[in-house]
Amino acid sequence: YNDSKLKKTSEFMEVNYLGREDVLQWLGDLPGYSRIDRFTLTEEQKEGIWNFFGGSCWEISSVLGDLLPLAEDGMIPDDRFKKLLAERTVAARSMFMDYVTIDPQKERLWLRVATLAQHTPGTGFTVSDLRPLVQDGTWSLAELREELHTLVRNNFLSYAPPRAEYALQGRSMEHGLSAYIRTLPDSVTAEGS
Repeated sequence: YNDSKLKKTSEFMEVNYLGREDVLQWLGDLPGYSRIDRFTLTEEQKEGIWNFFGGSCWEISSVLGDLLPLAEDGMIPDDRFKKLLAERTVAARSMFMDYVTIDPQKERLWLRVATLAQHTPGTGFTVSDLRPLVQDGTWSLAELREELHTLVRNNFLSYAPPRAEYALQGRSMEHGLSAYIRTLPDSVTAEGS
């Protein structure tokens, strides 16, 4: 879309995740939608999947596959369900830990993104929202733009060109970022605020 040959000759079509109603319908009819008949999810488990993964089809399918061997008498025990979501939180957190690897510049970027996500949950942010990171010398504008492109390529962020808006790549990334921020020393989080 951003290629000059396409910008004025094509229309951007945003492909997004499923909505809550669709996800809950899917999870309520696992035999019909996923050919899973070994277990039924409780209402709390359906909500847990929605709250953790949002409408990410791939992630929901993956977690449903991981739940298959945990089924007992047609149900998923709550303790095993919660343990699986906790493991997914650690995996999402670890993606941030691996990417940042104690780089103060990247820590400050993620602290800013987390702050923006807390103030306006479910919405994106623009480069202008990251202005404090350029003004305080943490990033040059060129470095910041390149970093944002890298984060989109690595599926940490999504980008919507018509709105020039970035967002965390799904709800599991929101959980991962929150868990990552909690691992940072207080001195880093105070400095990044």
